[in-house]
Order: sequence, then C-alpha cells, then structure tokens
Amino acid sequence: MGSCIKVKTPATTANLGPGFDCFGLALDLWNEVTFYQNDSNDLVTIEGEGSHDLPRDSSNLIYQSALRFAEINQLGLPKDLRIFCRNNIPVGSGLGSSSSAIISGLLGAKALFKSNSSVQSLLQIAYEIEGHGDNIAACLLGGFIIIAKNDLQFFFSKVKTKDFKIIIALPQMALSTEDARNVMPEYVSVSDAVFNISRASMLINVLINGDWEKLNEVMQDRLHQPYRLSLIPGAQEAIKAALQHGAVSAVLSGAGPSILAVTLDNQTEIESALKEAFSDAGVSSRIISTRISGIGAYYKNC
Repeated sequence: MGSCIKVKTPATTANLGPGFDCFGLALDLWNEVTFYQNDSNDLVTIEGEGSHDLPRDSSNLIYQSALRFAEINQLGLPKDLRIFCRNNIPVGSGLGSSSSAIISGLLGAKALFKSNSSVQSLLQIAYEIEGHGDNIAACLLGGFIIIAKNDLQFFFSKVKTKDFKIIIALPQMALSTEDARNVMPEYVSVSDAVFNISRASMLINVLINGDWEKLNEVMQDRLHQPYRLSLIPGAQEAIKAALQHGAVSAVLSGAGPSILAVTLDNQTEIESALKEAFSDAGVSSRIISTRISGIGAYYKNC
C-alpha cells in the first residue's frame, strides 16, 4: 500500500434542463483529498467548504466510499489511514459535492491498493452509493457526459462541446436531494415526455456546434424544474433576471438550490442580476464563475 495519495475531483452540474439523470457536466472547481497513514486522533480533517458540518469520523462519505471499495475487493483499509480534505465545492448546493466525495474515496482506495479497477466498476460502486449516475460520471470522466444504465452496465459518451462561461448563483438555504426528488410527480404525461426528449436531443447538437441562439429553448424542461423551483424562493425570478441581462440560458443546477447561467459575455451584469433577484426574495446568495472542465478526477502520489 502506498503511503500518501492526493485525489482531485471537479464539481459537477447535472440535468442541464431536460437531461434529467442522464446529462452531467464537469466544472473547473476542485476539491483535493489527501490519503495518508498517521496515528493522529482525527480520522478526517476538513478545510474550506463544509468544515463546520461534515463528519470527521468513519461516517464521512469519503471514508465510507473507500471502505466500500475495499470491501468489494476483499481488502482492508489500514487502521492508521487518515484523510485530509481541502474543499472548494459548496455542500448541498447542486454542484455534486457528494459525487466528489464518493469519487475521491473510490480513487483514493484504488490508488492506495494499486488496483486496476475499470471505469465501469468504479461507476457501478459509485452508483450503488449515490443512486444516480449523472454527477458521478461527469466527476470521474470530465466534460459533458451522457449516461444510461441497464441492470448489467453503464453506457456513457463524453461529448466535446464548444466552450462557454458558467455563472453559479448559490442561495444560502438548505435543500436536500431527497426533498427535491420527492416533490416531483410519480408519472408524467406523454406530451411532457416528448417535450423533454426533443429538447434533450437538440441540446447535445447545440452544445457541439455552439448554436447559442437555440440554447435557451432546448434547455427547457417539464419533468423536474417546475416542481423543484417552487421550493427555492427567488429562483424563478433569478432565471428571468439572468436572461434579461444577457445570459444565453439559465437553469437549475442539479437538484438545486443553485441556479446555473450560461453566458458568452455580460458576466458582471448577470452576476449582479442573480444576486439582486435572490435578495428581493429575502435570500442571501453568493456567486461562483467558472467554465467546463474537460478533465475528470485524477490522483497522484504525494
């Protein structure tokens, strides 16, 4: 077993409007996790995002994911394994913090054990832990990912897109993925299903070719956004404000509560409009400006 491994994992956004549970996009915002062996008391040390809220014992999701990898491969984690997290990805924000933790744990264990586990096997374990594949695939592989799954395996495609700027507005409120899923209806109409299929299909083409004038229409959704936006004060107004101030499109990031705006310019105006819309609804917010990350998670020796 190696003595020290650093794992870097990108933030991710999922769905991109119509691609519910099958579109993921890696963002240029990174967490760094160091696995090392030491006899210090704290199993997990955390700096940055989540440092006051995330568990530091064996219930930590990074440790649990590494443990699951070890169990599946009939291996044992050393008792003196310690984990140091430097977090830049906001927690519970719709930016894939849990997927980042899971992939960090799996890659850390893979590296420590010098395992040759495949992408397919890593996705299977991550899916077992996370319950959906869009964020985990984008985190692991980078770029814009389309993913599907049957009972036996994942099918995924990494699609090269034109570049664009991304502005994330993070309202300072809690919204669990469970709550965001529970608000959705159990059944949808055929017309709504067709609406999403057509836009999701077109969205792939628009991102490949950079047909930005079509982007806002093909990022429309009827399966999840109308229900989830109702849980987030100021979110619908923030989307409207972003569009009015020059955003090419704006959607819910993952399950929320963050709003993602796509822009080619007018960045400052869009950032101000997003913050003002949330402020008018009595919600404080902060802004993260970023881009697509073409690369996914990776690790190296310390």
